[in-house]
Amino acid sequence: MRAIFATESPLDTSVDAIRSTAMNIPPRFKNSVRNYVFQFHARLVDQSFPAPALFALIGPPGEGKSTMVSDVLSGMGVPVKRLSASALGGMYEGDSTTPIIDAYLTLGSREDLLPAPAIVLDDFDLSAARVDQRNAGTINQSLLNGLLMNIADKPDQVTKSYVDEAGTSKSRTFDVKPVMIILTANDGTQIYPPLLRPGRALVSEWRATPDDMAEMLAGIFPSLSESERRGLVARFPDAAIAFFNQINSEMVRSRLESATSAVADHALSNKAAMLSLVRELQSARRNLSFGDVLARANSLWATRSAITNHIVSAGGRNHAHSGYSRQA
Repeated sequence: MRAIFATESPLDTSVDAIRSTAMNIPPRFKNSVRNYVFQFHARLVDQSFPAPALFALIGPPGEGKSTMVSDVLSGMGVPVKRLSASALGGMYEGDSTTPIIDAYLTLGSREDLLPAPAIVLDDFDLSAARVDQRNAGTINQSLLNGLLMNIADKPDQVTKSYVDEAGTSKSRTFDVKPVMIILTANDGTQIYPPLLRPGRALVSEWRATPDDMAEMLAGIFPSLSESERRGLVARFPDAAIAFFNQINSEMVRSRLESATSAVADHALSNKAAMLSLVRELQSARRNLSFGDVLARANSLWATRSAITNHIVSAGGRNHAHSGYSRQA
């Protein structure tokens, strides 16, 4: 086991800066997150209030769950630390839990009880905690699920393991102020069932409806009318919001390539020139036509379909999102 030294204040004391997403956040999604946040804070001021320490947000991939939940929290003044599934793993014992413990110690050592910060665990069902056969029984799986269960049951304490100067493994428990733990996942069946037990976790399912999608697209394609946005959703009923974000990115990149062809290299050190370029690109994004967006969407969808068909014909299987049809 690698040495993990216990410290009152972990070295990484920064809280992630959350970029504001381009898409509008549907009220239904925002209300779900806000309700949990207020429940958690009600428990902080009155421990008899029945509110779970964990919040699990489960739904199809590419629906913007992690980005939107971070934006809602940030908009409420909640400091956020995001950890991806890849950060919750590693070769050595304890690698899966160290990032969470360090973040919990940092955020839990704040002076004020309110507001409580949040740790957002992106794609938790793809982390070392995953309960499929390939991952079953691994030490990091047990440690990660055990850590979160302990936090859910005792959110005002966290235990950190370390190796002392004599090479002896020890642990120390720290008293902290509670921190919200929010899990996002595509497949809820891959999360350890006792972790989602009522009382430990509040589970919310997110499946964007056509109305939700049209609302989200208002931020991605501000130049399109509501009827045009609804037309896009109807034309690609199985597409996740990530598909439309990719369209936007590709179209902006095309404009960037055109705009930078007339800009000299030394403009990189000229703030005024760069701001002018950004304004030009932002203006272009706000003036995309429905015809151009639809043409790029058809092209991208055809490419994706060709790749999917190739994978299936080669003996692979569809992405977890395929087969999901958006319900009205």
